[in-house]
Amino acid sequence: MAELRAYAVAAVEVRALAGADPEERGRLRELARRTWAAPRPRTRDLLGPMHRRVPGAPVIAADDPTPADLETLLAGSAVPPERGTATWRLVEALVAALARSSTRVTDTRVPPGLLVPTGLPVPAVAGLVVGSCSPVRAAALTALHPWLGGFDGPEGWLATAARAGRPVPDVLVVAQG
Repeated sequence: MAELRAYAVAAVEVRALAGADPEERGRLRELARRTWAAPRPRTRDLLGPMHRRVPGAPVIAADDPTPADLETLLAGSAVPPERGTATWRLVEALVAALARSSTRVTDTRVPPGLLVPTGLPVPAVAGLVVGSCSPVRAAALTALHPWLGGFDGPEGWLATAARAGRPVPDVLVVAQG
């Protein structure tokens, strides 16, 4: 079984992450900076000079997003396969900041054919399913019923979007496991 995270955000807003216009790039950089600002504290190297790093250099894990990953995404360029996991983490952080609402459920499997690809130039990663669907189709995931019901059905999603002056949200699903 998998952990599933769902976000109420329009698919067009997700696709706009790749190749964002200059004004939007500044806003997305700020969102990413707030999410990934503090590098992990450096731990003492007990193996000595053989593995010594520059003092004060941040420790960045291979799956942590870097500024280069963000710039690659914002430019709409293809993401190298070895940076796929880090870039998907970055995409999810940006989507979480853009989403009107989100939820997390466990022990849920995504039915085949439910989701459509995001259209982002990020390679697939083993064990990670990312895609979107309409709120009506998302109802196929019974674990999402309480969250979806909080929007008063499809009419509620339309009204929320109209009040915010944003596109009607879809359900972006990130499933891992």
